Amino acid sequence: MITTGGTATITLTTLPANYDVALYSSNGTTQLAVSQKSGTTNESISRTYTTGTYYAKVYGKGNATNASSCYTLRIALGTASRTDEISGNIKMDLHPNPAREILNVSFSGYSNEKVIEVFNSIGKMMIQQKAIGNTAALHVSTLPAGLYLIKVTDAASQKIFSDKLLIQ
Repeated sequence: MITTGGTATITLTTLPANYDVALYSSNGTTQLAVSQKSGTTNESISRTYTTGTYYAKVYGKGNATNASSCYTLRIALGTASRTDEISGNIKMDLHPNPAREILNVSFSGYSNEKVIEVFNSIGKMMIQQKAIGNTAALHVSTLPAGLYLIKVTDAASQKIFSDKLLIQ
């Protein structure tokens, strides 16, 4: 969501196949811009945005797919800006961190239903748990030692908070 109008650029790089990128308005059906270069050439859309919600869609040209390699999609704000409306006053505390058996997650500023997910270093989800209220306890004793990402989203899958977690 763009909260202050201005410029921004969408880039699609490290293409393993012939992919294109399109920009859509808040209704998700009105196409505002598209980049359709041939082959694995990087795609880019630069434009001026007004306040509002926009969607980027990446799609393969023809039968272009690659299940073993990923592309990189980035949105770089120029003079446009956005605010994360949900996480403005929300705080999350993980303790103990590093953890061995139980990780306690405490929230302030957000007591609605949320989903807590723990991802390993290659992005595989290792734990997913729903939580209501201001605290949750995650059983992490089955996770191998290492660095993890903990991500918390609301019921509509909007990110509330994320942090690093170390398992001993």
